[in-house]
Amino acid sequence: AITGLSKEAVTRWGAKQPHEKPANQCSRTSVIRQFAKYLDDTGHTAYILPDHYYPAGPQYCRISLYLTERDARCLTLHDRID
Repeated sequence: AITGLSKEAVTRWGAKQPHEKPANQCSRTSVIRQFAKYLDDTGHTAYILPDHYYPAGPQYCRISLYLTERDARCLTLHDRID
């Protein structure tokens, strides 16, 4: 039975592995953080990592937009209004 999560166990779980990218580390620590919150809410002792304890690092997302000429004009007009 789980009785709690120590700070040592949580930080060891969240430590960056040599082969992984920061985004993966951030994802893993997010899971353990949510589990610790659940344990805390159910009356168990658990160390909860602070938000952004391990920085995610830069992330890039490429988005391709295909606009009609009318859509492009609307966006141009909106930019002028702002």
